Amino acid sequence: LLSLFFTYSCSSESPYTGGGTEVGKKAIKFTSSASALRSSGYDPNQIARGQKVGIFINEVASSSSIAYDQNLSYTADGDGNLLGVVQYYPENGNSVRISAYHPYNEISSRRYVFAVKSMQRSVANIHESDLMFADEITQAPTDNPISLGFKHKLSRITYSLIAGTSTLDLTGAEVVAVNVYTAIEFDNQTGELGDLSEMGEVELGAENGGIIVPQTVSKGTQMLKITLPSSGKQFYYSSEGLTLESGKSYHFDLVIY
Repeated sequence: LLSLFFTYSCSSESPYTGGGTEVGKKAIKFTSSASALRSSGYDPNQIARGQKVGIFINEVASSSSIAYDQNLSYTADGDGNLLGVVQYYPENGNSVRISAYHPYNEISSRRYVFAVKSMQRSVANIHESDLMFADEITQAPTDNPISLGFKHKLSRITYSLIAGTSTLDLTGAEVVAVNVYTAIEFDNQTGELGDLSEMGEVELGAENGGIIVPQTVSKGTQMLKITLPSSGKQFYYSSEGLTLESGKSYHFDLVIY
């Protein structure tokens, strides 16, 4: 028998980073107001070292004086910077429009299907599943770094396992989200989410949980599967009717008897 209680809250959102210089030109720099980025562990407030983001830059003008390469790839260095090929403001003083997303996707199409990783017991796979978007901003030329504010686009699930009896051994227990959508259409220039696709399973980590796409799980659907290696027994939590919203984190207290 399995009983369950859950709570949800908005995921934290924070600004993030990039930069460069060249004599006679004003470099476009990106930086973060947050503390040093963590190289290990999952922190929903940070972009981890080695993670790549895509950036779009466009001149604000009826006739552009400079043509920026689009979907530029920048890499977080763990010290609050995004590293990539240095870009510059238009020399005529025009402003630029900037937006960004994570994780970077090299395909040329702006709309594509984004799928979360099926195995998320590793922090690396959680990072790769954490789709984020920084809304477009307009920036006049400045020597100051630009802060990009990323928002989590998907939903996060975390859990606690609680033994309902003193004899129940939860050592090595595995929790898997089942009968859920694992992919969704995404526009990397507007941040818009589209149609759901692909149903499957997502293995959740005990400490960091996992990321799945926003969706409604119908009442009666078996949503979480708990396996106890010590006995081989399996338990299921069936949804009472739940809508997982974009940018929110849901915690489940799973009491097993």
